[in-house]
Amino acid sequence: MAGVTIASAMTSYVIARIEKGRKIYHYYSLGIMIPINAIIIPFILIFRKIGILNTRIGIILAFIVTNLAFSIFILTPFMESIPKELEEAAKIDGCNRVQIFWKIILPISKSGLATVATFVLINSWNDLFLSLLIISKQSLITLNQVCYNMKAQYVADYGLISAAIIILVLPVIVLFVVFQKQVIKGMTAGSVKG
Repeated sequence: MAGVTIASAMTSYVIARIEKGRKIYHYYSLGIMIPINAIIIPFILIFRKIGILNTRIGIILAFIVTNLAFSIFILTPFMESIPKELEEAAKIDGCNRVQIFWKIILPISKSGLATVATFVLINSWNDLFLSLLIISKQSLITLNQVCYNMKAQYVADYGLISAAIIILVLPVIVLFVVFQKQVIKGMTAGSVKG
């Protein structure tokens, strides 16, 4: 979640403020249109070749790659709505681009970042498909896989499965309740122009 949030914030800032054309934005927007089913075989082949299949780094990279395009799609209009006068004032005070991003743009973008972080957490937390294909070690399986493995072909302990589902759903609900105002503010901030 942190990796996607920081990477998408940096990329969105470059697209909104530095890049004059919209080619990079359209490139990332194409990533939303490609379903994960279409790229899963190259994913696994690349991960096997570089030796990160069945590792924590592999599943983290898979979640970063699959969530980055949507996060950039959400954050770029939000970054465009931030007034340019703030950057100009920071330049006059002697800040370079990196300092402007970390000290000015990032703190102002809290609501947009909360929206992206919430979506990334929900997508990653609820994902069963990627984790089933990338992780097979019992010590690394996700909570979704544990719930999936509890039901056998002829036997199922529905009480235990229900308890596991409550444990699975509870953190996402708590996080959404805590950041609800920021998520709604972040979704509406970049949607209305001038």
